[in-house]
Amino acid sequence: MGQTGPVGGDLPAVLGAIAREWGRVGPLSVRYIHCDVCEAPAPHLAEIQVFSVTASDPTLVGSPPEVVCGVCATVHPRVVGDEPARDTAVICRGRVRRRWPLHRLTRPCAARLTVPATARVITCPTCGTDQPGPAREQRRGPAPRDTAS
Repeated sequence: MGQTGPVGGDLPAVLGAIAREWGRVGPLSVRYIHCDVCEAPAPHLAEIQVFSVTASDPTLVGSPPEVVCGVCATVHPRVVGDEPARDTAVICRGRVRRRWPLHRLTRPCAARLTVPATARVITCPTCGTDQPGPAREQRRGPAPRDTAS
């Protein structure tokens, strides 16, 4: 029989590992790829690639990777030149949710990120919120100024 230690001997280490795993994971990897359906650069967070193998031919065969649009959820293949330059700096207006133990409290994100100027929707890699992009902001006009002093 295997020898076991006292119950709770490694409890602080286990709780620490759970807290690190459940805590802040880190920034997302957000790519802006031109979507044919949205007709603008949109955030793409997922990539699909199908692999197949058969009993008669045990060679692993993979299809070219395809990306999933984060706005309209369509799947389309990557093509040369589909990722526009990130040329506009924006500041995130989202709020970061604290997960544990104060999950209801939030704080402003205010992360600085660069996105394509023609993007209608952007996703902050720090807090994960979707926000209006620079192209949508230009159509709406600048935010009204507070004239009360």
